[in-house]
Amino acid sequence: MKSLLIIIALLLSTLSNFWIYWIFEKNFLLGELMIIETVLFFFLSLKKAPKVIPVLTLGLLLMISFYLITNHFDKNIFSPSVIDSIRVRERQPFYVAELGKIYTNRVGIYYFDNLRLAFNKISSNLFSGMDLSLYFSPRFPIDQEKLPLFLSPLFIIGFLSLLDRFKKLLIYIIPALLVSSLISLDSTLAPILMFPFITVCITQGLIKVIGFLKVYKAQL
Repeated sequence: MKSLLIIIALLLSTLSNFWIYWIFEKNFLLGELMIIETVLFFFLSLKKAPKVIPVLTLGLLLMISFYLITNHFDKNIFSPSVIDSIRVRERQPFYVAELGKIYTNRVGIYYFDNLRLAFNKISSNLFSGMDLSLYFSPRFPIDQEKLPLFLSPLFIIGFLSLLDRFKKLLIYIIPALLVSSLISLDSTLAPILMFPFITVCITQGLIKVIGFLKVYKAQL
């Protein structure tokens, strides 16, 4: 009975939101891979996950990541815009005055004029990927690439229920966020690697709520 409840909750969380249908519209194969990845991540979130699950989860993550980086890489990371170039030139006198020899050498100049800008863009993409407003839509009609806001309480409940095994889940979450930081924010596919994590949190939240209601009903 409990296994059936888990399957139903996972199916409801995956198929009752617009996000997965939107991914299928963009790329059918990618949609199928994301559903498989979501199922694998769900098994990974269990307290006693089979040993092969982490390997399969990371293997599929690598395949999806390769597709995203190949087709949706943020080219602005290593190709600064005109505005970025102007800002760098404006900061150069400040760097010379404040940093001295740290800046006025080949390594310092290359870092502050080139690498620092790339790191800033990657970190900006990274923190954008952790913004929940990127995944949940408060508007109606709901944005196709987002989840309805009323699912956010289930996400929070599920997230809290997974904290005791969160270290294990980081083997997916950290690579997914790092890859997402390399994907252009102009691409609507940028946040999809977090889809399995968010869906599983909603599923776990739904299971917790149903379990609470069953206990509450039994006490009446």
